[in-house]
Order: sequence, then structure tokens, then C-alpha cells
Amino acid sequence: MCHETQAPVIVTKNGEADLVVMSCEAYQKMMARQRLGQMLSEVDREIAAGTPMRDFEDVFAAIKKRIDNA
Repeated sequence: MCHETQAPVIVTKNGEADLVVMSCEAYQKMMARQRLGQMLSEVDREIAAGTPMRDFEDVFAAIKKRIDNA
């Protein structure tokens, strides 16, 4: 059922939530969303603090160079 719906199943004990069962794929997606949220929050804090940002074109040029040299 977890694989078909990609939704977690909550197991209760004495009428209260006790365990959550989910597919590994759903768990990995959830963790990726959490990491992305944390990274975006960090960037928001840096922007609010006035931290200088790198130029978009410079960043992608550096990434392309790393890929080409791999």
C-alpha cells in the first residue's frame, strides 16, 4: 500500500500514533525536500545579513569547468 500511494501509514497503539511506515522512495523524497528547505533558509538568512552573493554566470562557468574536467 505504501508503494502504491506513496503515502505513509500511521500505526496506532491504544488509539495514539506510535509508528509511521513509508516506502524508501517516499522517505528519500521527504529528506530531499527537507534538505532543500534548509538550504533555502540558509540563503535567506545570508541575504538578510547582506552577505555578498556570487554572480550567476560565474557560478555556472565554474560548474561547467568542473564537469568538463571530470
